[in-house]
Amino acid sequence: MNKVKTFEKEINGITVLYIKVPFSLNTHVGFFSLSGSYAENEKDQGLAHYLEHMFFKGTKNRDLFKISDDAALLGAKQNAYTSSYTNQYYLNVPKVNTDGAIELLCDMMFNPLFPEEEIKKERTVIQEERKMYEDDPQSFFFDKIGENFFNFQVGHKIIGTEETINSLNREDFLRYHSKMYGLDNTILVIASDMDCKNIFFSCEKHFSNHPFKHNGRDPMQSEILSSDNKQFIFGRKNIQQTYMVGAFPTKGAKDPNNALKECMMSIIGGGMFSLFFKEIREKLGLCYSVFAMDYLKNSEQSVSIFYSQTEPEKVKLVQDKMIEIVTDVKENGFEKDEFECGKASELGRFCRTNSSVSSMANSAGTIYLLGEEPDFEKYYQDLLNLTLDDVNAYASENLPDVDDIYWGFMNPEK
Repeated sequence: MNKVKTFEKEINGITVLYIKVPFSLNTHVGFFSLSGSYAENEKDQGLAHYLEHMFFKGTKNRDLFKISDDAALLGAKQNAYTSSYTNQYYLNVPKVNTDGAIELLCDMMFNPLFPEEEIKKERTVIQEERKMYEDDPQSFFFDKIGENFFNFQVGHKIIGTEETINSLNREDFLRYHSKMYGLDNTILVIASDMDCKNIFFSCEKHFSNHPFKHNGRDPMQSEILSSDNKQFIFGRKNIQQTYMVGAFPTKGAKDPNNALKECMMSIIGGGMFSLFFKEIREKLGLCYSVFAMDYLKNSEQSVSIFYSQTEPEKVKLVQDKMIEIVTDVKENGFEKDEFECGKASELGRFCRTNSSVSSMANSAGTIYLLGEEPDFEKYYQDLLNLTLDDVNAYASENLPDVDDIYWGFMNPEK
């Protein structure tokens, strides 16, 4: 792996994380904030996401069209997203336009106006986005699973409800912006091949008059799975398959053995070579889609899932086979060839994921906000040093017992 170096500097109170990526022609500039929907209450569900939209609607220096035009003139891919824990606002530009990207993004973050007329117009846009997610069976399914199995912080809908979206106003945006965007929970992540002195000089220039203050961090509930009921079954019209998920707690972002977990999950359900794919799809022909993955992560805990879709008559067969595979791995471990495929697959996934400045910035920003120092070289070496004995020991300790799995099913409703 080419040496990726990470530099950290506090500039006018704001943490700047610079990832020097050799040979990249692009620069990724992204503000990351620990300002996701986890800090909302029942009345303001959807506020973090709505506010994300409003950062594009005008500043003291630019109207909404000037923002988009200036981004285009920088050759930028411009976007933002909201998750349960974080928000990111980013520009990916040719590295010759790095300074311009930093200036534009700083203007959006430091000087938003949240115009009343734009709030009203955007309300309709967000309601249409909500309907789009609710029309999609898989999105609808995972929203229901979150509402029934997770704590409220991360279990409610990120986009909000029809009622809460309609109730939010400019005062709510100003309050949330002041509370959730500050020196304690917002960082700027830049990934590029530029000299770090030039990067930090640009930041010093454009951070001179920022309004951020120390505002503390809203505490995150470490226990994500909070329901006493470990089975949830519901119906939906106009679908033909049953959607099923088995969710269980695993270790969070601070787990020093993350490479072991990723290798373990990859072997179980990470691709065509995986046990789930071979045993459930290929040998038994029970489904088209089946996998295992990390689904949601905070500092202390992750929720990992087993997932499939199949016709209702086959659901019990798929569930029983998943349990059989996981129980066998927990008791007896993986075979050598299974481990070698999983190790190589996870190494390939890591290299592909981190082959762009955007992917590296996304990973680093999230990890940093959850309390860990991003270290690409260390993780790469951790993957290379994986052994079968270590992965099997990790699986034995961390795979769930049958009674610890939360099962959710969405059946076709007649």
